[in-house]
Amino acid sequence: MKITDVTTHLVYAGMRNWVLVRIDTDEGLVGVGEATLEGKEATMAAAVGELARYLAGKDPRPVLHHAQALYQAFWKGGPVLQSALAGVEIALWDIKGKALGVPVYELLGGPVREKVRAYTHVRRPGATEAGGRVNMWWERGTADESATLAKELVQRGYTAVKTGPFVEHGTRRDRGWLDRTVERAFAIREAIGPSVDLMLDLHGRLEPSAAVRFGEAIEPVKLYFLEEPVPPESLEALARVSRRTRTPLAVGERLYSKHDFWRLLQLGAVE
Repeated sequence: MKITDVTTHLVYAGMRNWVLVRIDTDEGLVGVGEATLEGKEATMAAAVGELARYLAGKDPRPVLHHAQALYQAFWKGGPVLQSALAGVEIALWDIKGKALGVPVYELLGGPVREKVRAYTHVRRPGATEAGGRVNMWWERGTADESATLAKELVQRGYTAVKTGPFVEHGTRRDRGWLDRTVERAFAIREAIGPSVDLMLDLHGRLEPSAAVRFGEAIEPVKLYFLEEPVPPESLEALARVSRRTRTPLAVGERLYSKHDFWRLLQLGAVE
């Protein structure tokens, strides 16, 4: 079996353009992977195209060999290369699973659960920003509106909801930002009750000292987790925040290699 073509396809799905990677073979098997990096669709398509030069004409089945060769042949790390490589590797696993007649999860050790719990975001239905991006950030409404929306989601059957305070890129937070954010969190908690899990995503917008103050103020809300309180560049800063707050912290969507996650675990920075 040989790889005959590697292409990318952009699919708009409500919040963003997803970058899908398709790998074709001479035996008719097709693998599909996903290499989305939000707002960088053209960049990702070009990156996948560069990786495709190595893959042309090769047997797709030695997946880890190809992944290591691609990783070591280029400047290592970073969101663009790692996301492109992930999309290619997923597509190669897809082909191998189809060739063997088994789902990919069987090749990776089998399933560990039979169902997955889902959460959703607190947002106004149909609300969008310029460019069609869904508005899920609660700064666009009042605390009471956020609480009402969260309660409606629970009535629909969700047992966990997530939201986050909206802060425009490149703008400074005013002095009341923390107080307003805490007020909204308390309003949501009161509306949904103690048995529903509530999560809050700060998108890495706070410096460590502010993150510690925020964690202390939000503690009575009993968050399931507080996501990305500080920028992802410094895992050490995250560890400092973790040691000074009782609220569980969560990160991961802006880490791009197993090496990043290993450092995170060594530092004991998240729950």
